[in-house]
Amino acid sequence: MEVAGEVAGYILMGRDFPIPSCEHVLALQGLAVDPRLHRRGIARALIEDRIREAGARGATRLKSRVLDTNAGSLAVHAACGFETEGILRGEFCLDGKLVDDHLLAREVGRRD
Repeated sequence: MEVAGEVAGYILMGRDFPIPSCEHVLALQGLAVDPRLHRRGIARALIEDRIREAGARGATRLKSRVLDTNAGSLAVHAACGFETEGILRGEFCLDGKLVDDHLLAREVGRRD
C-alpha cells in the first residue's frame, strides 16, 4: 500500500501447508506498516483487503500469528474479526526475554 507515493506497508498471504486437505485455509505471513504511519488505519485496510482476497480465492479460514508484545497488531486483528485460537508460550526469545506467539484465525468465504 502506498501513501503519498511511498510504501506505507505491506501484507503477505499464502498457504502454510501445500496439501489438498488444507486448500481452504490461507495465512497472513507478514504484515508491516512504516512506524511513521502507525494508527492511520493502514494495517486494518491491508488486513481487510486480504480477508476479501481470501474469500475470493475460495478460502473459508484465514490465520495469522502475532507476538504478545505487539498490542497494536493484536487489537487490529481483533477489530477485523480474528480470535485467538491458541498461544505458543515463550515461542520467541527477543532481547533475552521469552515472548508468546498468538495463533489467530477467522472465517472467510462460505462453508459448505
